[in-house]
Order: sequence, then C-alpha cells, then structure tokens
Amino acid sequence: VLEEAGLVTTRRQGRYKFHYLNTEPLRQIVERWPIEQKEGNA
Repeated sequence: VLEEAGLVTTRRQGRYKFHYLNTEPLRQIVERWPIEQKEGNA
C-alpha cells in the first residue's frame, strides 16, 4: 500500500530488502495542513 502511494520504495540486495521513506508527498501535505496559532507563539 505504501509503495503504491509513493511513500516507500524498496530495493533488494541478495536476501535483504531495504525500505526507503519518500518524504516529499508527506511534506506537501504538511505544508497545506492548517496550524492553529496559540497565544504566545509567533
């Protein structure tokens, strides 16, 4: 599921399987996420 969403890529090396997190799709979501400003935070 995560590979299909483009969030994780995998690479096989022998009997090992390496998983890498692609943070770019997550960064795009975080940049659009509304953040409430609390008093005292500027």
